[in-house]
Amino acid sequence: MAVEANAPPGGPTPAPGTVRVANRGGLADLVADAELEKAAAGVLSPGQAPPPVSGKMLRVEVRGLLHDWFDVADMGDFIRSPQFAGTLRENVARYFGVPIERQAIYDEDGLLTSCADYSRALQRFYPKLFIYDLEEMGPDLRARAVEELRQLDADVEQSYRQFGAGRDSRGISPCPSARSQEKSEA
Repeated sequence: MAVEANAPPGGPTPAPGTVRVANRGGLADLVADAELEKAAAGVLSPGQAPPPVSGKMLRVEVRGLLHDWFDVADMGDFIRSPQFAGTLRENVARYFGVPIERQAIYDEDGLLTSCADYSRALQRFYPKLFIYDLEEMGPDLRARAVEELRQLDADVEQSYRQFGAGRDSRGISPCPSARSQEKSEA
């Protein structure tokens, strides 16, 4: 977090994460600035430089706690690769203790299900993910997720039909989720 001291009133608007310190004068300014810088950088060991600030820092909320995790800009084109979503989920399991099979990861728009969803979520100006453990997820959020998945399934089935890959002559859908639904209805 940057600290902007003695900024003129009506001057440029500070960037998000910037704290504007009023001009109190003398020692009070120095003490206040030092405290703000310590709070912004976290507690650092002697000789350790604060991490660089980036507008592309991925923020993740896990179990109600917000974490600045990594600089998305440092990942380059890897966030657009098919392997990225799997790597991210493995790291969520490692760093936040949410096993892959119990993860539900959201952005501001909803549940992330495809590699493209993850890529788009991290290309936002201020990327933020919400990570849930399915065993700890509340019933309302879980019910909304199930409804989102039903809608997604219907949208995928419609896309299959639009591309001419709808049900075959036996009435079987190429969409795996639709096939399992057909079996349960039979």
